[in-house]
Amino acid sequence: RPGRHRWCARLPANRQLDTVSSPVLVVPADSYGSNTGRYQGTEFVRPHAISVDHEDNLWLTDDSGNTITKCDRSGKRLMMVIPGPGKTTKILTTEEEMEAQKGKVAEGSLKQSGETFNRPTDCCVDPANGDFFITDGYGNSHVHHFKADGTFVKTWGEPGTDPGQFNLPHNLCMHPDGDKIIVSDRENNRAQIFKTSDGSCTQVIPSHRCVSVCVDKSTSNIFLAEQATHSNVQMGGYLGRPDGGRKDMLGWTPNIGARVTVHGPSNAAELLCFVSLRSF
Repeated sequence: RPGRHRWCARLPANRQLDTVSSPVLVVPADSYGSNTGRYQGTEFVRPHAISVDHEDNLWLTDDSGNTITKCDRSGKRLMMVIPGPGKTTKILTTEEEMEAQKGKVAEGSLKQSGETFNRPTDCCVDPANGDFFITDGYGNSHVHHFKADGTFVKTWGEPGTDPGQFNLPHNLCMHPDGDKIIVSDRENNRAQIFKTSDGSCTQVIPSHRCVSVCVDKSTSNIFLAEQATHSNVQMGGYLGRPDGGRKDMLGWTPNIGARVTVHGPSNAAELLCFVSLRSF
């Protein structure tokens, strides 16, 4: 909860797709980092993302389980969204069916088919109407739009590098304007802004391995988290040296490491400042 709590999910040690179900550990902490409670309200295969909606509900994304779970702050499941038969999406709302599904891998769609889901990565909720949007993800290159009750609305995106295309849509949030979303397009080194009405791309923001996006409600500024790379090629390395040339990077490419950039709300391409988190 912004300003009050931070919610954290712990990944299982085994990250394979056939991993045995393991419980998510969600730890709310106050603004000083003190634990105020714990629960194991939902079991996961590989918990990947947590978001909090305008009604203080949590939306928990299990990428390897192909499952999105909505629950309240006590951990009570309210809804689960999983792939359905054929090209459909199945919405679980009864306690019995959600209990039976928890911690299981829901059979996903074919890779890059655009159907729900193939390792979804995140979910955000429009506070104006409760509609929710899911980035999909590690095995798809799409965003899915649903009504508050889980009714499917539309899907957009495809693999590629042009505006509106994706190479691992990894995270998303609502834009300050309210009728747009911001999607981190990680392996395309950018974030993209889309209209929620038709999924059209309105702006592209260059960002090195953009892994996460959020908005400061007090200023409407947009924050992008840039992930450090482990690629010797991207770090200026070359074959034939024991360290792959990684040490050279410290001298001439100091800003390729992890950092957070801040962008203005009216023109997100405007870089206001950045904080470098150098760690190699």
